[in-house]
This record gives sequence, C-alpha cells and structure tokens, in this order.
Amino acid sequence: MKYLLNDVHIVLFSVFVWSWKMNRISEFRKSINLTQQEFSARLNLTQGALAHYENGRRTPTVKMARLIVDTLNENGASVSIDEVFPADN
Repeated sequence: MKYLLNDVHIVLFSVFVWSWKMNRISEFRKSINLTQQEFSARLNLTQGALAHYENGRRTPTVKMARLIVDTLNENGASVSIDEVFPADN
C-alpha cells in the first residue's frame, strides 16, 4: 500500500507540474505591449529565464507565478493567476 500511495503522489504531482507548463504569459505580456526584455527587467529576471517560462521549458514557483501576475496587472493587464496559468489545457 505504501508503494501505491507514493505512485499516486508522483502521478498527481506530475499532472500539477504539467498543467503549469502551459501558460498564457506571452499572450498577456504582448497585450500590454511589453517586450520580453522589458517585462523580464520588471520581474528582475533575465530575458532567457522569462522565455523559458513562456515556452514551458521551466516552471515558475508559486511565488514567481504570483509576481508575474502582479507585474502584468501593474502594467495594465487585468488578469488572475487562473487566467495566466490555467489548470485545464
């Protein structure tokens, strides 16, 4: 039973991480007319790190995801974390 429980946790975690990889950061960033360079500077990230978040190569932490949403909203967007990082893809 212990083995099965661990396998279930791994599957659930994998589904959660996969769902966060598909995001709409780029779409909302472009809607407020910011380049990757401009937006990444406001997040205190490199342009490359932002590009990896946008294309799903890297998954932002929850703290970073909140910062991304807050920064989008501070710059003219009106979005929620669920809109930027939808659970259903």
